[in-house]
Amino acid sequence: MKKEAKKIFLRLLIPIIIGIGSIITGIFLIVENENYKKHTTETEAIITRIEQDNESTHNVYITFSVNGTEYSGILGTYGSGMKEGNSVNIRYEPDNPQNFRYSSISGWGLGMLLVGGAFFIIGMVSYKQYKRKPINNAEAALIQ
Repeated sequence: MKKEAKKIFLRLLIPIIIGIGSIITGIFLIVENENYKKHTTETEAIITRIEQDNESTHNVYITFSVNGTEYSGILGTYGSGMKEGNSVNIRYEPDNPQNFRYSSISGWGLGMLLVGGAFFIIGMVSYKQYKRKPINNAEAALIQ
C-alpha cells in the first residue's frame, strides 16, 4: 500500500514542481531581458530576405544602420506576419552592433510565469482536495 500512496503523492507533486520551475524560469527570463535592455539600444531594421529551410524553420535576414554604418544578419526568430521589406524593431549593443536581437522577445518570461502559476495552483488545489478526502488506508497513512 505504501507504493500506491507514493504514486498518488508524486502525481500531486509533479504539477507543483513544474509550476515552481516555470515560475523560476519566467523570473530569470524577465530579469535577463530587463538587464539586456539596460545596455542596448533599440532601432528599426528592414527584412531583406526570408528563407524557409523546411515547413517550420525560417531564416529572417535584416539590415539596419548605426551611425551611418550598415549591418546585416539573421534575426533569429520568425512570425507569420513578417514579410520582405517590412520593418522590425531590434535591440543592439552600442559597442558591438552585430550583437542584436528581436525587441519583442520579452513575452516569454511572462508566459512562463503564467504557465507556472497555473501548474502550481492546479497542484496545490489537487493536494488540498487529496488531503481532505483520504480514499484508502495507504493515502491516510501518507497524510499523517
